[in-house]
Amino acid sequence: MKRKKANVPIGNFRCLKPSAHVPENSILPISKKIRLNDIIKWKDNYVRIDFMIDRHPFELWNMIYKPKKGHNKVSLESRAYQTLKIEISKIKPELLEEVKRKRKMHKIKKKIKNFN
Repeated sequence: MKRKKANVPIGNFRCLKPSAHVPENSILPISKKIRLNDIIKWKDNYVRIDFMIDRHPFELWNMIYKPKKGHNKVSLESRAYQTLKIEISKIKPELLEEVKRKRKMHKIKKKIKNFN
């Protein structure tokens, strides 16, 4: 008797069936941070994060920092985020400078708030 493959969690999608495009080792428990092998929905298609980093880094960058109304904000694991930063720095390094500046301002505001 042959067993059917059940719907298994992949990335942040609970009901995605495994296929030839998705390796079995990417099927791990769901976490809030998205890894390189995880799958996200982009333009009505399900694509892997490493594909987005290689082919469409600006789209992924905008998904992280400028989410569209009604969509969840994308949060990457550190290794995936570092590879995205490397790709973005090759193409448009001023985006990284803007993020560093905003992060620095956020840290300063937190320190001032805790000081008072």
